[in-house]
Amino acid sequence: MDISALKRDLDGLKIDDHPAIIQQKSRDFYWYSPVLKQQLDHVTGDLIVTPKTEDEVIRALAACHRHG
Repeated sequence: MDISALKRDLDGLKIDDHPAIIQQKSRDFYWYSPVLKQQLDHVTGDLIVTPKTEDEVIRALAACHRHG
């Protein structure tokens, strides 16, 4: 996936690509499950998008789908 191209498509939306923030927001208490902890402990997102409206959600999802 070309993250730079995705960011260009998401221009104008609130995006965070700071590694510590991505690490924090990629966690959803999966560690309570021994199976999920093993599978997800090393996995994080590529960036965080925080849409404010339904249209922004649609735009973000469409861009992510296009960029795979």
